[in-house]
Amino acid sequence: MKSTLRLLAALAAAPLLMAAAAPDPTYSITYPAGWTAQVQEGLVKADNGQGSANCNSYPSRVPDLVITQSEINDGLVADWAVADWAGYMGVAPDKIQLIETHARRDGAFAYRSATIYIPVGAVQGQTTDMYAYIAVSMTPGWAFNAGCYARTDVYPTLKGTLQATVDSLRVK
Repeated sequence: MKSTLRLLAALAAAPLLMAAAAPDPTYSITYPAGWTAQVQEGLVKADNGQGSANCNSYPSRVPDLVITQSEINDGLVADWAVADWAGYMGVAPDKIQLIETHARRDGAFAYRSATIYIPVGAVQGQTTDMYAYIAVSMTPGWAFNAGCYARTDVYPTLKGTLQATVDSLRVK
C-alpha cells in the first residue's frame, strides 16, 4: 500500500492527461487496422472513422517519480480504487464508475488497466456517455498512457478490439 501511495502522489504532482514531448522511442502500441492515426506533440490519436470510438497514447514526463522500478511495479500491481483512477483522470471520484481493474507484468514492467464508465459531462467537452479502457505503465521519471473510448451503444461490439489495443502497450 505504501508503494501505491508514493506512486499516486508522484502522479498527482504531474498533469498526466496533458500531452508531453515524446522521448526517444520507449513504448509501443498497436492500433486497430484501418483506423486513422495522427501524432500531435507526442500524443498519438486514432479513431474508427465513425465518430463512435477513439484511442490515444502518450508518454508523460513525471520528474517527481524518483522511486525504483521495483517500487513502481509494486504500486501498479496493487489494487487501485475509484478515487485513484479519478485522480489519474483528473475528475472527481463521484463522476466515474469503475467497472473492473487488473494488473499485468511484461518483462521488467508492470501495467495497471481499468474499464471505466464515464457519464456525459464528467469530462470537459464530453457529449455522450462512454466507456473507457485505459492503462498506465511507468519507469522512473516517466508515465506511459494508453486509452480507448467508445460510446456506450458501440462499446459491447468494440470491447475486444479496444482492450487488445490498450493491452498492446509495451514499455521498452
